[in-house]
Amino acid sequence: NIPTHIATKLSNLAASQVVSKIGNSYVTEKDLRKMFYKDELYTKKINFSNKKNIVSSKKILTNLNKSIVMTNGCFDIIHSGHVHLFEQAKKLGDFLIVAINDDKSVKRLKGKTRPINKIKARKKVLDAISYVDAVVVFSEDTPENIIRIISPDILVKGSDYKVKDIIGAKYVKSIGGKIKTIKLLEGYSSTSI
Repeated sequence: NIPTHIATKLSNLAASQVVSKIGNSYVTEKDLRKMFYKDELYTKKINFSNKKNIVSSKKILTNLNKSIVMTNGCFDIIHSGHVHLFEQAKKLGDFLIVAINDDKSVKRLKGKTRPINKIKARKKVLDAISYVDAVVVFSEDTPENIIRIISPDILVKGSDYKVKDIIGAKYVKSIGGKIKTIKLLEGYSSTSI
């Protein structure tokens, strides 16, 4: 028993699939599921604002066979080097998620004079970058928990990190994912700025 509005949507999706083929045709449950989730992706914004939404959005992306690429950082004073990282990371898969430390965790990691830009401003800039598909804010000092929730196909960091030192790398490898490092754009550093 499914609601009438969903049954109607499913029947319309199935009919559109059948009439697009020559001769007799049918639609499998797998086809229908894929069409439904694809339709959902374009009609409903993918939402990574909280744990519940992350889990359901991840499910939609998985059902669409979309590969998830993820990176993380404080991104306090976003510069061309960051944009370069996002551009290169986006080339590795279908959907790029950027996890960003909240203000309290930046302060704990970088000192009491940081962040320069509060989380709302940093997130707004990241949301405006075309290579970034979703921004996730986390409050822990490391992204380990958010990486486990998202379980990306590819985890990306700058080449200033050795793979063995990348937080979450061991977990991502354990689920069959890959770790990639992106060559840094020389001359750009938030700390030196």
